[in-house]
Amino acid sequence: LGSSAYTLIKYQQTLTEMTVCFFFAATANVYRNQGNEAFKKGDFISAIHFYTKGIQTNCSEKELKAKLYNNRAIAYFKLGNHQESQRDAEAATELNPSFLKAIVRGATACVELRRFEEAITWCDKGLAV
Repeated sequence: LGSSAYTLIKYQQTLTEMTVCFFFAATANVYRNQGNEAFKKGDFISAIHFYTKGIQTNCSEKELKAKLYNNRAIAYFKLGNHQESQRDAEAATELNPSFLKAIVRGATACVELRRFEEAITWCDKGLAV
């Protein structure tokens, strides 16, 4: 009976962790969708706000977080904030090293910042994917 009770407790803990993880991912995805809608309307400041809220959730899904960082990078880029765009592209590729859209965003931001050596490094990353 002791072993069964332990197994049941572990099962309940795992189920709770999975539920919490799903909740955070769902919440992050809602913010991502809201950011995408704001972006489509050209409201890049609101888009950044929503993407930031999504990033700040405790979502452990690396792919989703990478998309949020990349989307925010694009919004920053549209506002002319190329430094933040490059930083977010870096964060996205740390989470997903083969995320080609983020790699292109990082290279483009570096070109705008006139950091051509860094842009070449980004391009090399893209070619390696």
